[in-house]
Amino acid sequence: MDIKIRISQSRKYLTYLSLQIFKPLLTNKAFIFNKNSNISLKNSSPLQIINIPQIFQLISFVLGLLTIIISILVMIGWLGNFDLLRSTAPIFSTMKFNSALCFLFSGLSLCIYQIEGINSFRNLINRIFLLLIAIIALLSLSQYITGINIGIDQFFAKDYIASEMLHPGRMSLATGSTFCFIVAAFIFLDPKIQFWKLAQSFGLLSLLMGSVSLIGYIYGIKIFLITLYSFMAIHTSGLFIFIGLGILFSKPQHGFMAVLTSKSIGGKTAIKIFPIITLIPILFCWLSFKGIETLNYGVQFGFAFASISCIFVLWVMLFLSAKYLNRMQAEIDLVHKEQEFLASIVQSSEDAIISKDLKGNILSWNLGAEKIYGYTKSEMIGQKMGKLFPPNRIKEEKQILQDIKLGRHIEHIETTRLNKSGRLFDVSLTVSPVRNKQNIIIGASHVSRDISDRIEIQKELIIKAEELTRSNQDLEQFAYVASHDLQEPLRAVSGCVQLLQQRYQAQFDDHAQKLMQHAVDGAARMQNLIEDLLMYSQIGQAEEQFEETDLNRVLDITLTNLYISIKESRAEIIRPKLPTIYAVPTQVTLLLQNLISNAIKFRQIENTVKIQIHSELKNGSWVFSVSDNGIGIEKEYFEKIFTIFQRLNSRKLYGGTGLGLALCKRIIEHHRGQIWVESTLGIGTTIFFTLADRSDSDNRN
Repeated sequence: MDIKIRISQSRKYLTYLSLQIFKPLLTNKAFIFNKNSNISLKNSSPLQIINIPQIFQLISFVLGLLTIIISILVMIGWLGNFDLLRSTAPIFSTMKFNSALCFLFSGLSLCIYQIEGINSFRNLINRIFLLLIAIIALLSLSQYITGINIGIDQFFAKDYIASEMLHPGRMSLATGSTFCFIVAAFIFLDPKIQFWKLAQSFGLLSLLMGSVSLIGYIYGIKIFLITLYSFMAIHTSGLFIFIGLGILFSKPQHGFMAVLTSKSIGGKTAIKIFPIITLIPILFCWLSFKGIETLNYGVQFGFAFASISCIFVLWVMLFLSAKYLNRMQAEIDLVHKEQEFLASIVQSSEDAIISKDLKGNILSWNLGAEKIYGYTKSEMIGQKMGKLFPPNRIKEEKQILQDIKLGRHIEHIETTRLNKSGRLFDVSLTVSPVRNKQNIIIGASHVSRDISDRIEIQKELIIKAEELTRSNQDLEQFAYVASHDLQEPLRAVSGCVQLLQQRYQAQFDDHAQKLMQHAVDGAARMQNLIEDLLMYSQIGQAEEQFEETDLNRVLDITLTNLYISIKESRAEIIRPKLPTIYAVPTQVTLLLQNLISNAIKFRQIENTVKIQIHSELKNGSWVFSVSDNGIGIEKEYFEKIFTIFQRLNSRKLYGGTGLGLALCKRIIEHHRGQIWVESTLGIGTTIFFTLADRSDSDNRN
């Protein structure tokens, strides 16, 4: 009954303490180690945890848990009188209840040190655990010193098996001393103290004490096992090794352990050979010892075998380590060459390449920066970037630093800067965050290019474009006014010539009549030219609005206008169903009318005229074509035919003013499209042009 009550009470207290200590593990979906380790098992796979310090801290936590489990099992063995839980084998010594209790507190403390953000309550609990370990260990040691039994040995559990020891239930002198080392180690691990090397030194002492006892069990050396009045149990030795390793792995980035966990060549090499040089001597010495014990080949031979074996293995490790270091050195040399090459690129760049920290202090300054800003490297390293900003641009630096801290990139912004002589100049600026190996933003890189010449050229081009626009407007206005105002005197001249021809025709000889006819024809051609020029100048006027235009209706109007020409030439028009677009209806009508009339005009007499109209939607625009089987055009004239007043054929053979295709080009350009020709001489011609789809409203005025 007494045993059951004790087990129940112990379970109750342990459950309460576990809930309080490991509350973060129960309330969060994943446990997170301390901030310095940057390790999280939340949504992570084992392959993601590859950092050596993180792995060491995870091992430390696991060792703490194992210590807790084993110590609880031993305590249950004492309370429930289970010999198998108190001792690993009947021939071995038992772990005492007080030792198991101290191991429980030690394991709990080791786990607490790996939990993120130790709060005041958990810190208090941890100190209570350390105090209890110290009290139990010191009281046990005091009994050895004073020779007075104060009754602590069997306070929690009775030890009825006392044949092997003078004081039943008492932990050995080495065990009590090692617990004092553990308490000291945990004290120096405290976040407020942080004496890493001292903490790890005491952890090494715990590891050493456990290892000496364990080696004694392996080799059967009693001098290693007898530790003043009693033996150290084999699982006590193992737990001391667990706690010692846990303390060493608890803060692997600090103290002596930083050598093993560093990412340097030394750290990588040490972490590879450390397990081998630790286990190999133990293995060969054990083999030598067993050989002496079973084969009786003598102590001298055994020592020689162990020495030669260890030397051979260490030589192999030496050569493998040298090979590894040589390979690492070759990689480092390659990285150095790449860095030197990149550095030379930066230095030889014509652009100013500058790096700075998050406070705006300049860290590097290349030759391009010296050339652009006028300051030397020695003048600017350590200075603020604000020195290069004109007074009205100072706020830019604050905004740039804020964007960089948020991880934003600033690309190709155009601004002004100030050089050493005080001259303002235009720059194109790109600023990017600079991150370290942990992906933390530590600064920024500035790449600036002097674009003063380009800005000046752009300003000149803008001025020229404005002048050209005004000139074109003036020319259009002049063409409109001239063509409009020339019509009246031309009508007067034409009318007078025609009147003379009608009234006095009988009085003129043949030569005079020919001259009169030339005058009438010239006046008519002049009238056509003026009308076409007036129409050409009117394309693009503000009063002509874009609207939804059904090209099928436009084509109907066009064919009606050309009815007589189509009938006389017996032309065959092949037409598809055309789309609806945004356009100026009158201009599109004029466009189709000119293209179809040209196809009829430049026909081959012996062939039936065939004109095919086609449309296709490509990349958001309609591509139209008007094809014929006429006389065709030579390739060298493909561009010339769209020039105003340009003719390729004699006026006697083919009439017209030479403005038709130039007018078509002007209409297409007004609709923001393109027009081009494909033709084969003697076979036919196809005129292509593009117009925007009606879903694109950018063409609306």
